[in-house]
Amino acid sequence: MNSGAKLTLAFLDSAPKAAAQVLQDMPPEQASAFLETVAARLAAPVFSEMIPWQAARRLELIRGPSAAMVLRQLPFFDATTMARLVASEFREQVLQQLPTKYARRLSGALKYPRHQVGAWIDPEIPTLNADDTVGDALRVLRAAGPASHIFLESPDHRAFRGTIEVNEVLRAESSIRLGALKIVRTLPVSNRASLSSVSFDERWDDSIHLPVVGRRGNLLGGLSRASLRTGVHEQFTAAARSGERSLLEHVCGALLTTCAGILNVIVRSMAPRPSQPQEGTVNER
Repeated sequence: MNSGAKLTLAFLDSAPKAAAQVLQDMPPEQASAFLETVAARLAAPVFSEMIPWQAARRLELIRGPSAAMVLRQLPFFDATTMARLVASEFREQVLQQLPTKYARRLSGALKYPRHQVGAWIDPEIPTLNADDTVGDALRVLRAAGPASHIFLESPDHRAFRGTIEVNEVLRAESSIRLGALKIVRTLPVSNRASLSSVSFDERWDDSIHLPVVGRRGNLLGGLSRASLRTGVHEQFTAAARSGERSLLEHVCGALLTTCAGILNVIVRSMAPRPSQPQEGTVNER
């Protein structure tokens, strides 16, 4: 039986976890085309059971209005995770399709000051959980960009577990659970840490991504070298521009003060002088 034949509305309703596995095994375009025909109330639980990174890739291929309806049906925590993992351009499209109050709440949960790590989380970095298999990891790695490690979270998506080297995954049998592999207890980066505080982190010598967690220790994604470089450059440019403006303001202020002084001197020189008293008229001399 092929994947398409396995997927029925009754199957999605009664076994969302099994349906999620089938959809993850399908090409993203095919899975998204099917999910777009399904009511959001049935599709949302299936999205919740998928690997978040894979779910985000499939959500991105669904039209904005339909994707927005799926997000509205998800628990807010899951909706936030999903919105964080999709591309920023697609996220903005979806936010425009959501009710204003909900969109504002969701956008607020994702917003960070530009100098903080959270503003530069890279959605392309693969994240999985301990119950996923090596086969799941291999599918994610094929779809993602270059990676040195996989970031692992707990099955309930609530806590960061550690990292697994890609080489460790490549050597393992596809049916093995990731939780059974060698998990390195990597110290994660806080989403509220400043970019400058991680710029010279020694872990960049061995990793091209660092895991990023929220205040509760939940895995949010990763920070890539490329994102860090872009963020630091933006900060440097903004600081330079601010310095230029500050210098210009000082120069203009000094110039205005000088001009005011010169104008005051000119005005005084043009003012009529008071008449001097006479010693007497010609007839009186």
